[in-house]
Amino acid sequence: MNKILLTSIILFFVITISGAQVKTYYKTSNSNRIFTKNKYDKHKEDIMSQLNDKYDEVTINERLIDSLTSQDSIIKTYKLEIRTKKTSSKGIKRPKEKIYNYLNKELPNFNLQTINGENISFSDLKNKPTVINFWFTRCKPCVEEMPILNKLVEKYSDKVNFISITPESKKAVTLFLEKHKFNYVHLVSARNYINEIGLYSYPKNVFINKLGEIKHIKYGIPTFKKNGVTKLGTGDEFERFIKELL
Repeated sequence: MNKILLTSIILFFVITISGAQVKTYYKTSNSNRIFTKNKYDKHKEDIMSQLNDKYDEVTINERLIDSLTSQDSIIKTYKLEIRTKKTSSKGIKRPKEKIYNYLNKELPNFNLQTINGENISFSDLKNKPTVINFWFTRCKPCVEEMPILNKLVEKYSDKVNFISITPESKKAVTLFLEKHKFNYVHLVSARNYINEIGLYSYPKNVFINKLGEIKHIKYGIPTFKKNGVTKLGTGDEFERFIKELL
């Protein structure tokens, strides 16, 4: 009887332990702070935000260097490898992007190629309101706002041109679209044009009237805080801008 009782007790603890939910936590190699997934993502966003004030382009690559497992948790340690390009003078805030000089003026003309090989000029888009989204594939805020942008396309595509412009290649965008839905017309390899109009922060959403004049320039879908957590808005402001253009 004692053996049977002991076996039952062992089985009970095995089942209990195996059925317990294992929680995953995160930390970086240069800090002892331990984060939940949401707070770890926010930590990376804060780093990006701080560096974006000094650099034109910032990327953060993560490399897993350690994983510590206990009964009910896993702590993963990542080394954050930060890369920057086109640095401004240290401690000096970059001047306002040149694109804002075109507010209430006509956007400079372009002649760019779609991922299907079709050439499109800005002059081809007149007589109809146009929304242009400037983005790149590794831009997290760019990707996060795409579902909301897609809903605007579904609602207004018969009345409005929805165009995306990116410095990246046809191949990079095509591979990205295999995993992500983004229903704009995609113009690629536009680095020279983007430099010409003086844009360096992403995403950038530009709202243009039927005459080709820029009426609104917005960084991305506005966010809001709920219970201390930053969340993406519903896109109401963007829809209001579109209605103004119609």
